[in-house]
Amino acid sequence: MSSAVVLSNPNEIVIHSPANGVEIGRVPVMSGDEVRAAVARARDAQVEWAKVPLAERVKKVRRFRDELLYRTQELVDLLVAENGKTPEEAVFMEMLPLTTISTWYCAKAKRLLKPKRIRPWGASLIRTSYLHYAPRGVVAVISPWNFPLTIPLSAVIPALLAGNAVVVKPSEWTPLIMVRAKEIFDRCGMNPDLLQVVTGYGPAGQALIEAGVDKVHFTGSTNVGKKIAAVCGERLIPVTLELGGKAPAIVCDDANLDRTVNCLTWGGFGNSGQVCVSVERILVDKKIAPELTRRLVESISKLRQGDPTTSEVDVGAMTFPKQVDNVERLVEDSRSRGAKILTGGFRTDRHGKPAPPNVDSGKGRYYAPTLIGGVTADMPIARQEIFGPAMPIIEVDGDEEAIRLANDSHLGLNAYVFTRDMKRARSIANRVRAGSTVVNDVLGNFAMAELPFGGVKESGLGRSHGVEGILSMCEERLVNHDRFPALKRDLWMYPYNRKLSKRVIQYLPRIAKLLDAIGWT
Repeated sequence: MSSAVVLSNPNEIVIHSPANGVEIGRVPVMSGDEVRAAVARARDAQVEWAKVPLAERVKKVRRFRDELLYRTQELVDLLVAENGKTPEEAVFMEMLPLTTISTWYCAKAKRLLKPKRIRPWGASLIRTSYLHYAPRGVVAVISPWNFPLTIPLSAVIPALLAGNAVVVKPSEWTPLIMVRAKEIFDRCGMNPDLLQVVTGYGPAGQALIEAGVDKVHFTGSTNVGKKIAAVCGERLIPVTLELGGKAPAIVCDDANLDRTVNCLTWGGFGNSGQVCVSVERILVDKKIAPELTRRLVESISKLRQGDPTTSEVDVGAMTFPKQVDNVERLVEDSRSRGAKILTGGFRTDRHGKPAPPNVDSGKGRYYAPTLIGGVTADMPIARQEIFGPAMPIIEVDGDEEAIRLANDSHLGLNAYVFTRDMKRARSIANRVRAGSTVVNDVLGNFAMAELPFGGVKESGLGRSHGVEGILSMCEERLVNHDRFPALKRDLWMYPYNRKLSKRVIQYLPRIAKLLDAIGWT
């Protein structure tokens, strides 16, 4: 039984826990007309919201943050039940980042959205300019199932602060947590129409984009992201895309192995490996590969797996049934190509015991934490996104080969470097093609609100978090005005004077040299 299944009623999605198959809720499959109506309500509410002074908007959004945090235990319980993650992951990988991101934006919104003066230069010396930031209107947030609360709200918060209304389309696999967030929002003193949640399958997301929204923020797979980019391109809708990752972890021969092993274990199996910045391939110097491998096997073998709703475990369930199949396919393919399964390599049941293939998903969806040795860079498991609890190890001959293999991917979201030498770390990091490269740590940059987050290559467009995370929710508008009393006519206006234009041609090189000489910046 899947965690999101249409039963006899095609207008309803029934949500079952991926941990144990128990039904935990239902949501409607909204029609295109219902989605368009939600966008219309949001647009009407946004007109008045944009008139609210920024200080008052911050106050109201901060209350929404507080109400969410007052209900942390309630939200954690629902995340565990609906998503399959452990309570610890719900706290440290959802609620804590939500706290830091929302708090940072509330604290910095006034400074970030303040009009910015542009210093006059050259031909504009007699005039001056400033940029100001106006809300776009209605922002569509289409969010994934792996972090169904923090990912959408990390876009919702800055969008609201900037004066927009927001319509969220959560994944059909995990809609309940965002529906609960909407219920909390409605009690916070803002117009309830400012935040809409529309539920359903792919057509609901398509209807949302086609309903005339002013900005799209999508987090999900690269394939779906390309389709959304195409639709947005046709309509010239600004879009932010945070897509897939194949994060390499470069382990140098001088790495602190105690720290490295702990980071790789958590970075590979946190949230059952269902993290866009999970460690997806370990590129380890062959001088230390045997010792690192031995320690990783020991560390991974100690992980407790099972139903997080009833047991204290380290690794919970996988949310999406097809993702379990994908992990199994890639692991078995690597086995058939001569790779060695060092630990794991099989499905488990909700008690952490080995389960036969295609186990009744009513017993939960689990795959054992798996480490694969003897992997070569041409194997599918080294090239395709796993998005599950499996890590391949590839031995390399020094930093140059590690960098080459790290960059040999169509994806570039996160990368990791482990070394005791910070000069060496920076040298490697500067050459790796990734949106973020983290040294001697994993995953945590997503929770650092001030850091821009996003990818290069096919890992996405634009950035969330940081300064761009809120400015991308705005239209950047320039105002240019006179610094001194306006002249009746500028020299370049009608009527034209051919003699004057020829004289300007003669003096242009001298003007440039003069600006060089006075050091004008």
